[in-house]
Amino acid sequence: MPFSYFSPSVVLKPYVQCFWILEGGSSIEDVLYPDGCVDIIANLGKQLMVREKGVLLEPDCVYLGGAITEAIYQYVPMGVRLLGVRFQPGCYEYFYKPETLADIKDDCIRVANAMLPPLEYLKENPLAALNIFFASRIKSFDNRIKAAIDMIIKNRGNTNLSTIAEHCCKSPRQTERIFKRTVGLTPKQFCNMIQFSNLQKLLFTKTPNETLLGVALDAGYYDHAHLTKTYKKITRHHPSRK
Repeated sequence: MPFSYFSPSVVLKPYVQCFWILEGGSSIEDVLYPDGCVDIIANLGKQLMVREKGVLLEPDCVYLGGAITEAIYQYVPMGVRLLGVRFQPGCYEYFYKPETLADIKDDCIRVANAMLPPLEYLKENPLAALNIFFASRIKSFDNRIKAAIDMIIKNRGNTNLSTIAEHCCKSPRQTERIFKRTVGLTPKQFCNMIQFSNLQKLLFTKTPNETLLGVALDAGYYDHAHLTKTYKKITRHHPSRK
């Protein structure tokens, strides 16, 4: 797989899920699955056309990728080198000014290069540059959805809007609005993505003796048909295909 993942420094772990590098040249089609996160991406190599999104990533430019709700399949040619920062869900505002991330759901937009360290530093020593840069930018704010997000992840996406709103200490309508701004998804969409991520893990570890119905129930789906319909909508493949 051309993706390589790296852990951030201890101080950043509550806010940054990982740093990643995507190197081109593999003959295998890479897959990016939904996980409820947003990314800042720097193109440090040749241009790349993300064909499913119609987005051209130009060399030496920086982009903001919104939370996705469907898998992205992409061949990555030789010479492509992307560097990314994947934020923990709801943690983008610890580093940048508030904006409605729902506006870029399933999209990727160009942003100012100043949203990352200078590109020459990223090309020379990316991990050190990113750790120093983001550690210096952490700010405090009244993050009303952090407890709700933790609860959703703990429950593997199996919860409802009323319970989420209680954890946010907000009304359901206010909770919807805050989620759209800080996560980029509605609470229901975010729960669906977390439920799907858990399903992926269950399918990966599924033994020959386990049935898809059993996996469906373990993951919180109503039945086999519900699992299959949801899985095919997100991945465009049957869940029996690993």
